[in-house]
Amino acid sequence: MSIETMKRIIEGARWGILASSFDGQPRARPMYFLLAPNGKLWSSTYKMSGKVREFVSNKRVEICFVDRENNQLRLEGLVDMTGGPEEKMKLLKMNPAVTRHFPDENASQYV
Repeated sequence: MSIETMKRIIEGARWGILASSFDGQPRARPMYFLLAPNGKLWSSTYKMSGKVREFVSNKRVEICFVDRENNQLRLEGLVDMTGGPEEKMKLLKMNPAVTRHFPDENASQYV
């Protein structure tokens, strides 16, 4: 599938369902994702959220998107939470709505 098709489905879906597993318990939650120019999905969350604790023990996830025309996209991969202030600033610029939760790239709870 081309990056253009992936982008169309992701933008048409608006939300992706992030699936993870912790101690054998499946977890699914809606999250907003952006497809970065490098082809990776970016999102933000609070450092104290349960999913961050899950990702520390199991970085494997799957994300499912379904757009308004019922086109589906499932992606699997590993969570990378190593982004520093530069990456956080890029996400804030790509998605200014994130500033409702995190005023800038130095917010202590911003992951």
